[in-house]
Amino acid sequence: MQIQLPQPMSLSFCIIAKNESEVIAGALESIKHVADEVIVGIDDLTTDDTEYIVRKFGIEPFYFHWINNFAWVRNLTIDRAKCDHIFVIDPDERLTQQGHQLINILKNQSDIWNDSFAFNIKNIKRNGELIKVTLGPVRLFPNRPEIRYQFPMHETLMNLGTIRYMTFEALDHVGFDSTLQKVPDRIDRNERMLIERILQNFEDADSWRYLAYWYRFIGSYDQAAICAKEALRLPGEFNPVDYEQLGVIVTGV
Repeated sequence: MQIQLPQPMSLSFCIIAKNESEVIAGALESIKHVADEVIVGIDDLTTDDTEYIVRKFGIEPFYFHWINNFAWVRNLTIDRAKCDHIFVIDPDERLTQQGHQLINILKNQSDIWNDSFAFNIKNIKRNGELIKVTLGPVRLFPNRPEIRYQFPMHETLMNLGTIRYMTFEALDHVGFDSTLQKVPDRIDRNERMLIERILQNFEDADSWRYLAYWYRFIGSYDQAAICAKEALRLPGEFNPVDYEQLGVIVTGV
C-alpha cells in the first residue's frame, strides 16, 4: 500500500500598489523563487511604470479604485488568491534570506499549517543602512474565507486563531527612505488616516497604539508618549511585546 505524503504548503503573495515603479521590482524579484502565485492590485490612478514592471515578471495585475481603505483593497487581493496560504507583502518590502528560510521550513511542517505567523521587519534605507527593527503584524496565514482585514488604516486581520511570533527578520522595508519620491505624501496620508480612525472611536485602544507607534517611527516622541499613555489607559488586550513597547514609549527609555 502506498503511503500518501502531505503536499507542501502552497503560497500566494498578495500586493497592492500605486506609483511604485521605484521599488516594486525589488519586491517581486525577492519572492519569485518561493511564490506559487502572485496577486497584484494596482490603483487605477497610477501614472508611472508599475504595471509595465509587474507584467515583466509574468504577472497579470488587476485594477481597483482607491477609497481610503486599506482593509478593503487588501481583501480584494486575498479574494483572488488560490493557494492554501497567503503572504501579504508591500511593494517597498523585500523577502530576506531569513524569510526564504522561514518559508522553506513552514512549507514542509504541516502540523502548524493552521497557524498564522508574524515576524520581524528591518526598516532600512535603500543603501542598506539600518533604521530600526520592528515586530510586524501577521503576514502569513491560512487562506480561509473568515480571515479578512478590518479597519481602513493599520488594517488588522480577524479570526486568525493561533498566532506564532517568529524571531526571523523575514522582510526588509525601504518605504521610509527619504530619497524615495513618495515618502512625504505617505507620511501625511498615514497620519491623517490614523487620526480619522481615532475620531471615529476615541475609546479604541488599538488606534491609539498604532498612532503611538507611528509618531515614534517618524521621531515625534512627545506625541508618541501621549498616544501610548492613552492606549494603556483604555480597556484592551495587547500582546506582551506591545505592552513592553508602549511602556518604553511612555518612559522614553
